[in-house]
Amino acid sequence: MEKKSAVKFGIMLFGVLLIGLFAFLALHFYINYSKLSKEYKETLNYYKNKTQYLEGENAWLKKELNKSASKLNNLSKKVSSLNLQLQNLSQAYNACLSKPPKIVNRTIIINPLNFSKWFKGMSFDEDIFYDLTAKCSSVKELSLPCVDYWLQREYVFYSTESPDPFLPPKEALTERKGDCEEFSTLLWTYLERLKSFDSNKRIELMKKAKPYELMSYVIFSNSTTTITQPNYKGYLLGKVSEYDFGMACYSLNETQGHCGLVISRKPLKNVSDFIGAILVDSKTGAYLGKIGIDFPLCEGNCFKKNTIWVLMYNKTLVKWENNGWKTYS
Repeated sequence: MEKKSAVKFGIMLFGVLLIGLFAFLALHFYINYSKLSKEYKETLNYYKNKTQYLEGENAWLKKELNKSASKLNNLSKKVSSLNLQLQNLSQAYNACLSKPPKIVNRTIIINPLNFSKWFKGMSFDEDIFYDLTAKCSSVKELSLPCVDYWLQREYVFYSTESPDPFLPPKEALTERKGDCEEFSTLLWTYLERLKSFDSNKRIELMKKAKPYELMSYVIFSNSTTTITQPNYKGYLLGKVSEYDFGMACYSLNETQGHCGLVISRKPLKNVSDFIGAILVDSKTGAYLGKIGIDFPLCEGNCFKKNTIWVLMYNKTLVKWENNGWKTYS
């Protein structure tokens, strides 16, 4: 009996231990499951929130992309329109070169009492100067035809009036208008400013090419635009510091005249100093010829074609009147 009781007790004890073991394993599994379930839910919530955030970001980016595409499309249309305008202006500019310059009246009205004040306006706007220099110069050279081109297209519109007022450069830039006299003095003032900015910069003009040369002068070129003048070539001068500048007006006929920029290696102190100087078309920046050879100074008949009858230099204007040169300063 005792053996049977001991066996029963052993079986019961084993059963209790087995049940306890299963209960322990179940509890351990439950605890781990709860912990894993909590981590899973937290991870799931994190990715749900992140998904919602990314969907929101994606929607915002799509909206911004659509806006940018619309802006880019509008800008593309504006660029096309500006390129067309630039092409039209270039064609008009080329057409102007083939026509003789016109001045309605060859008379320049001068008030000696006010002329000294006129020279106080011989200054060039700094912002315009830097813009033109950036557009038209390389490390060593400056293209005067390029300066002329952009000056007319962005700052001073070439126009001839009757009566023809003679505006100093500062006023011409303010009024945004002028013709050959104004453009001659604008280029003159610009080059004087260039002397103090970069005295080693060489001046480049354009010059009529011979028919067999088949050349075109590049007035301006960047990554998107190239503006050329057919049948012209480059004509390189020395450093800007090597020259003095002025203006000369000459006759086209008895009623019309034109004015150009004078570039002289000699200091301009009197009328005779202009002999041998270069005359530049103030409207195009093209080489016209030399004073005293292609453009004689007036000695009586000032109506003869290409005869010079007005000179300006160093705060002085000289005009042929009553068979002699009269000075205003």
